[in-house]
Amino acid sequence: MQIHHLRKLAISVSMVCLIGCTSRTKHDAPAATQNPDAGAAFLKMVADEAAKNPILSDDVLIAQFQKHRVTFEQLQEMIATDSKLHRVDEDWTAPKDPSDAGVSPSRIAEYRQLLMEVGCRRGFETFPSHSGIYFISAAQGTVAASQDQGFYYCQSTPDPVVTNTASYRAEQTAASFKVYRHIDGHWYIYYARD
Repeated sequence: MQIHHLRKLAISVSMVCLIGCTSRTKHDAPAATQNPDAGAAFLKMVADEAAKNPILSDDVLIAQFQKHRVTFEQLQEMIATDSKLHRVDEDWTAPKDPSDAGVSPSRIAEYRQLLMEVGCRRGFETFPSHSGIYFISAAQGTVAASQDQGFYYCQSTPDPVVTNTASYRAEQTAASFKVYRHIDGHWYIYYARD
């Protein structure tokens, strides 16, 4: 299972637990009366996170890439060098201890600073089983219903490549999909719904 799916699963389990606590009757355990707004607080947290990481139009993402292309290419080269490092997010990494991948804390700080600079505070993700790097500019929702968006670097052509991710997803009826739009060279924007 991918790391970001595990994180979304943990959030979903927390949400179920919190909402379950708020739905108890007054005859149930006292926890229900101690925190009756837990479910609402969790939903507000999810909404706040979505507001910090909005899904953007293709044109905005492409302009963002063009503005920061040199930094994106620097990040791609760093990730190729640190091939055992599979994820850097704003507050966690995979592996959990970056030194297991031969990466120092100062290098992780450099990644985070550069990722913030290019508008990808949710970091990057690579998968050992296939090539390509996802630079995540937005990640919203829970394991039951989520969407993420950003930039993708890959030597081969991903599938499917579309002319506009927004119009594709507006017409899409599938519960889960991932699409790409070519920017230039080996660079794409992507949108995924799970």
